[in-house]
Order: sequence, then structure tokens, then C-alpha cells
Amino acid sequence: MKRRLYLIAGFISLGIGLLGMVLPLLDTTPFLLFAAFCFSRSSARWHRWLMTHPIFGPYIKAFQERRGLTMKQKLRIGGLTSIMLAGTAWLGPAPISFRIAVSVWIIGMGFLCLSRTAQEPPVGGVPIQEKDYIRH
Repeated sequence: MKRRLYLIAGFISLGIGLLGMVLPLLDTTPFLLFAAFCFSRSSARWHRWLMTHPIFGPYIKAFQERRGLTMKQKLRIGGLTSIMLAGTAWLGPAPISFRIAVSVWIIGMGFLCLSRTAQEPPVGGVPIQEKDYIRH
């Protein structure tokens, strides 16, 4: 029963994280981290999928290892966040949507700029192994 609850929570968290990729005020990373936690306690298959996913895996691994995001990841996050928040400011009811969007953008960009920047992995780096992420 506990395993099923973790699995369900993992899928819900993953779904909310995916929504956060297109909704400007919903942060994706905490939900992906929680999904990885839930999958690690419920399903080796889904945990491996999430950790080896070409988009989600590197972000989760960077947070787990506390090494920070690469400059390429920061630029991708900053660019997408800027586009989404610009859309919110432009299409939302003015002036409150503009103020909220600008505030969220300043906080988000401040976090990205002040957080640790990781080195780019070498070309042909070591692939992610299942044993590195499965908790027993």
C-alpha cells in the first residue's frame, strides 16, 4: 500500500512539474525532485526513466549532488522563464499581472545568477547508471 501511495504521489508531482514548464508562476524543479524521491521508494523503472530522461535527469542530478546547474541549463531556464513571464505581463490584467510577473522574474533571475554554476560535463561523459540513483 505504501509503495502504491509513493507511486501515485510521484505521478501527481511529475504532472504538476510538467504543468510548471508552461505555467509561469508554477515552479517545476521542486515537483521533479519530489517525483524522483517518490519513484525511488516505489518503482525502480520509473525512477530510472526520470533520472535518465534527457531533459529532467540532469536538473535532478545537479540538485542531488549540490553541484549547481551548468551555464547552458541556467540560460535555458532563464530564457524560458523570461518568455513565459513576458507573456503573463503582456496578456494578464494590467497593472497587477505586470507587477507580479516582474517580481517573480527578478527573484528567479536573482536565484539563477547567485546560485553555483557547475562545470560542463566532458563530451562523451559517463552515462547515468541505475545503481547511482536507486535507494534501497
